[in-house]
Amino acid sequence: MLSWRPAPDWQLRLGRTNPAFFLISDYRNVSFAYPWIRPNVEFYGFSSIPHIDGIEVIRTSSDEGRHWQFKFGYGNGKATTGNLSQTSREPYTIETRNAMQFVVSREYNGLTLRASHQRAKIRATPSSGPLRAALAEFSQLPIPNVAAEAAAYNEEVFEDDSLQTYTSLGLLYDRNDWIVHTEASLIGSKFKKALASRRGYFTVGRRLGAATVYFGMGRVKPEADAAQQPTNWTASLTPFVGPTNAAMINEAGEAAANGINELRYDQRSTTLGVRWDIKPTVALNLEWSRTRIFSNGGANWGYATSSDARADVIAATVSFVF
Repeated sequence: MLSWRPAPDWQLRLGRTNPAFFLISDYRNVSFAYPWIRPNVEFYGFSSIPHIDGIEVIRTSSDEGRHWQFKFGYGNGKATTGNLSQTSREPYTIETRNAMQFVVSREYNGLTLRASHQRAKIRATPSSGPLRAALAEFSQLPIPNVAAEAAAYNEEVFEDDSLQTYTSLGLLYDRNDWIVHTEASLIGSKFKKALASRRGYFTVGRRLGAATVYFGMGRVKPEADAAQQPTNWTASLTPFVGPTNAAMINEAGEAAANGINELRYDQRSTTLGVRWDIKPTVALNLEWSRTRIFSNGGANWGYATSSDARADVIAATVSFVF
């Protein structure tokens, strides 16, 4: 990264930077820096883009202990994850293009407030273009239930270079042995069933000597209900196209519904834990969390089923800095 300060309160950075729209963006991957084992998964788990390649302009000001920061960023990001589909083993690549970030934060007397907004175009590989083209053809068939449902699927199946927005507010309080983290966000997208969602969490901790006891809750909920499977497509299509073609078209409808639902995050969690700072540079965490995953809301877990599920996780970690 290249950095230039034309004035004491201005900074220009060119190169690879962290996405700045989270409360703890600057140290989200440094577990020693916060009391819990990991940032809240409902809020942070969806963001697979680890960095943005581009430019940042930062303006800072301080007045009587109040520290303000204004940040504008522009760039592109890319990440490859494990496959998100139950029917495909192909890795999933997500690209963020022409991402613009606006962030303002204020720190004073142990209290940090942050507001952020991002606009970006998203592209995914493998592409859903062929499926969208097929659904567009099915929506023209003279069979009302098939045409209507195919058109509805086509509105929700992900389309490359679609515009997504992200708006968030965050609060961090760290004073008098109390620590509080809370954030809320809104993801805006035309894909209401899969990507558009509301997220939030609240975590509070209390320091007791070298130990910190903490409790947290999180929730993510899509803007719309899950996609339903095709309704009697095979039976409706068979008289017109024959059983083989009817079965193939029905499979395409099922793939569309599953593809939509595999991108849905719909869950809530409760976390209870304790951190023990063994040394100034070493910390031990013991944590229990319970997550309820709602029907067709398991994108965090890499599956989508029509059944609810529950996961209990007990974890112990050692974090250190040097």
